[in-house]
Amino acid sequence: METLPNFLIVGAAKSGTTSLYCHLRQHPEIFLSANKEPKFFSSLTLKFPLRGPGDDFVEHHRMVKTWDEYRQLFADAGGARAIGEASSDYLYHGRQAIPHIQRYLGDPRIVILLRNPVERAFSAWRHLRRDRREPESSFENALAFETERRLLNWEFIWSYKDVGFYASQVRAYLENFSRVHVCLFDDFATRPQDVLHAIYRFLEVDDSFEADTSIIFNPGTADGGSWLGRRLTTTAGTGNTRTVTPRAGFRTGLGRRLVDFVLRNSSATMPPGVRTRLQTTYQEDIAQLSTLLGRDLSHWLR
Repeated sequence: METLPNFLIVGAAKSGTTSLYCHLRQHPEIFLSANKEPKFFSSLTLKFPLRGPGDDFVEHHRMVKTWDEYRQLFADAGGARAIGEASSDYLYHGRQAIPHIQRYLGDPRIVILLRNPVERAFSAWRHLRRDRREPESSFENALAFETERRLLNWEFIWSYKDVGFYASQVRAYLENFSRVHVCLFDDFATRPQDVLHAIYRFLEVDDSFEADTSIIFNPGTADGGSWLGRRLTTTAGTGNTRTVTPRAGFRTGLGRRLVDFVLRNSSATMPPGVRTRLQTTYQEDIAQLSTLLGRDLSHWLR
């Protein structure tokens, strides 16, 4: 009998989905594809080629475009009770991707992880600056180019502001799937075990399992999260307390300046005026999402 996903983590990007994926993989009854983000169901709706800096690597080395290749991702799932994958663009591309998900998988369980959209947008910019893909050293300038980049067919990750309009995206999944579980980055960051146990119950696996949540995966800084950060620096410490230092060979001259560039970017802060404008932009959408989820999200506007 063919093994296919019975649950999907659909996003949002830069909301902790990589950490969630890695923590869930520890559970003995859960199988997640080794390719964390195959993006198969969104690939069926996108135009190619993707034209943003580094998008060609995503398209050709991470994105799965055929059903046969997608099926193979789950060939080793064995007797796992919960089988899934975590493509963080499925939420943003939901209206287009949902019919394909239904066609191929029927009615899988859906897990959604949401983060304050203002912080999420800034984290996405830092992520792309970290990987030396984002040419704009100013977050404000990068926001100004967002519409133009979409028209030029850059990948969704570049739509810093647009990705954060969650209400319609979440509503699309609630309207089309019978089992949808929404959790918040705020809770995951402060009470990870509680969030994981709730997801275990949602997936109907043993909810007494305790995952190791001491490691932060894919942070939006140079701290071990990117290929560049890993090559330029060494990291000491565990959990939230880490010391980042240059590797041997990168402590003087051009190498030292490159490390300094990455570390300066990792500590960038959002200009207050930009934060205020984004909060105003998202105010109505956050109110709609609060009503949709039955949860007060007004703290996202403070």
